[in-house]
Amino acid sequence: MKHLERICTGIDTSEIRAVLDRWPQLWAGTPLPRKARAIQAGVSLANRASNAHRDVSALQLRWLRPPSWDFYPAEVSGIADWALPLVQVVAAAIGARQIGYVSLHRLKAGGMIEPHIDVDDHPSVGRFHLVITSNPQCICTSGGERAHMAPGEIWRFDHRVMHSVVNASPDYRVHLVLNAVAPEYSCEAAA
Repeated sequence: MKHLERICTGIDTSEIRAVLDRWPQLWAGTPLPRKARAIQAGVSLANRASNAHRDVSALQLRWLRPPSWDFYPAEVSGIADWALPLVQVVAAAIGARQIGYVSLHRLKAGGMIEPHIDVDDHPSVGRFHLVITSNPQCICTSGGERAHMAPGEIWRFDHRVMHSVVNASPDYRVHLVLNAVAPEYSCEAAA
């Protein structure tokens, strides 16, 4: 497929799932008990201003909007400690030279991300999804291609074409989403 590409499978996401299961208050921005405040460090709740994303809750693990794409950090830093090992696994799997935005996105049960195009990214930056939780009734579409992304899989996702997601199940779906400069998987290479 041109717009959706499975890069690898079998990634262990159990540690990050355990954090999210233990502290569901993260999704609401509610302060955690004192003993768990380290979990909240480096995490912010994102407001999804876009109508297309009204069914999505986002935990920003690292938010960057550099004035120039030339200044993306070359290392994986500034990310919540409990998410860092998994982000490093993804970075290694995709051959990332630089990492930018990193976030966890939760799509509610029965929810959808309406068809839209993301136009604010430089073409050398690719968008990658690591599936934390999902189900066969959750279907992603990009550029007319459709795929179910299963837990433990990393996908390159072309966000520069019309894309959407439908979660027709009674369970939510969580993806780790990151932007990276990974030459083998750049949007320029896919065009």
